[in-house]
Amino acid sequence: MKNNLSENIYKYRKKMKISQEELGDAIGVSTQAVSKWERGISAPGLDHIIAMTEVFSISLDELVGVLRDTPKEAYIGIDG
Repeated sequence: MKNNLSENIYKYRKKMKISQEELGDAIGVSTQAVSKWERGISAPGLDHIIAMTEVFSISLDELVGVLRDTPKEAYIGIDG
């Protein structure tokens, strides 16, 4: 099942014009791990997410797909 994170890993990797292998090498994981993240089969750990933000030169919010204008309640299920 795809999600914002998996779609964004793919999108930013393609935007940077790097292969799954190159991204994996840059953050210390296998090509297979990157492939699983992009397909939504598994998710990267926080350390790898942070490393990807550095490789892609983007914020954590951008990588995980958090919209800054979305109320916090929408993410944690709290009613107004």
